[in-house]
Amino acid sequence: MGFSDEQADQVSRKVDSCMLMTMGFESAAEVPIDVFSRLVSRHICKLCRVLKLLTDNYKKECSAMQLIKTFV
Repeated sequence: MGFSDEQADQVSRKVDSCMLMTMGFESAAEVPIDVFSRLVSRHICKLCRVLKLLTDNYKKECSAMQLIKTFV
């Protein structure tokens, strides 16, 4: 069972808000939080695409555990 895009966005906003609050941005406006959420979301998507590409390229040469050890 996965998240819908809207649910994932809401969770991301909550996480981003908590992160910003712990960094001293308690009164951060909604716009910076939205920008930060989009930035983090795009970064995670790009990272996932790269990892997918790498695993597809090396799956015949390495086991799943070897791939994880290599890329982490």
